[in-house]
Amino acid sequence: MKPIQKIEKSQFNAANRENILSINVRIDGFSFIISNKESIIVGEKYEWQAKDWLFAYNKIKDILNLQKKFDNSFLKVICIIHSCDSCLIPDEFYSKDQEKFALETYLGKSDLKVLSTKLRLLSAHFIFGIYPAIYSLFINKFPNIITYNKSAFDIDMALKEADEKSTLIIEIVKQEFEIIAIKSKELIAHNFFQFQTADEFMFLLLSFVKQNDFDTEKLELKIKGNLLMDSKIGVKLDKYFRNIHFKKPTSDKKEDAFNSLLNYTQIANN
Repeated sequence: MKPIQKIEKSQFNAANRENILSINVRIDGFSFIISNKESIIVGEKYEWQAKDWLFAYNKIKDILNLQKKFDNSFLKVICIIHSCDSCLIPDEFYSKDQEKFALETYLGKSDLKVLSTKLRLLSAHFIFGIYPAIYSLFINKFPNIITYNKSAFDIDMALKEADEKSTLIIEIVKQEFEIIAIKSKELIAHNFFQFQTADEFMFLLLSFVKQNDFDTEKLELKIKGNLLMDSKIGVKLDKYFRNIHFKKPTSDKKEDAFNSLLNYTQIANN
């Protein structure tokens, strides 16, 4: 399997024990960077048509087996997983021993490897699941790998950037969108929704807005993901929301495809 994007900004020195390997895992893709002193040395990105996590496992397994750079020693190996199999538990109700039970109860699933991240700007733990075969694949290849969930970082960043405005941060990835809702600098809600059409997207979004008592006239809507203002969803958003801000589109520079993974790496190391 060949990467759809690849960069090598400087000569890779496998003997440098300060190199950090960062892996990004999605049900429809895999990417990695090798960085040193907050600079990307090597990066590759792979994508496929999303089917299920078993399909993703087989794709990732092939990449790990064929990528010789993964056989080197690294200062750290970090995995950032994109997965909606998650829940937030306030610190006062959190117990390490009850993580799996809590996530299973919330999701109604019992076949996940359960992990957690302590949020930095919220008194809560982010509990998340990962397909067990993928987790075993990484642990066998990288025994010291540290696994995080992307959403935990995004919630912390949203709280860090929050002001007095009521804000919805929406990230759209194909037929799914994630919402982080902030009001008076506090997290009000975090959730994922699946949709098939623009009308279904708007129904789910407006229902969420109503349930959480947001005012569409005053609400600040921040959109992440590949969405154009003249798309069906973009036109409908413009009809209902006054304050819409789109994340700056990715430029044509190859390294831009890997900058978000570098940012998450820096957050994990701080």
